[in-house]
Amino acid sequence: STTLRRSSCATTTRSRRQNTTLSSGGRRMKRSHAQFVLSLDIDGTLESGDPPGPLLLDRVRAAQSRGAIIGSCSDQTLTEQRMMWEDNNIVPAFVAGKTQLLVVRERFPFATAFVHVGDTDVDRRWAHRAGFDFVASQLLEGGSAPVELSGWMRLAVGP
Repeated sequence: STTLRRSSCATTTRSRRQNTTLSSGGRRMKRSHAQFVLSLDIDGTLESGDPPGPLLLDRVRAAQSRGAIIGSCSDQTLTEQRMMWEDNNIVPAFVAGKTQLLVVRERFPFATAFVHVGDTDVDRRWAHRAGFDFVASQLLEGGSAPVELSGWMRLAVGP
């Protein structure tokens, strides 16, 4: 009887682990909530970029709190990207060069959608090569940006 209970608990624990993943904030969450990857260029896209872009970090935090898997794919070095996130108290799920978008996509096979936000044609080309939908950061002027997948998809240009 005790053995059966332990076995049952072990199965339940294993099952829970299989249905969870680490969120971009490092917390465990159900995969059904971690439904889309939101990859962000920095310069010309995020308010912390050089030059600053229209996407406010508060909107990034809001998307992350709703289950978006947040990270950056930028021309900045990985160290610069990590420092930017750290300086703004955001824990990304990934940092990579924009040429590594395909690697990012492969890292999250359970995600139902992949969106890259950037300000150049280079961003758009790399996004489409990796099968990401692309959102031009210029569409986010005025600080308004969606936090839910459906809002990002309305703005996106598919691969």
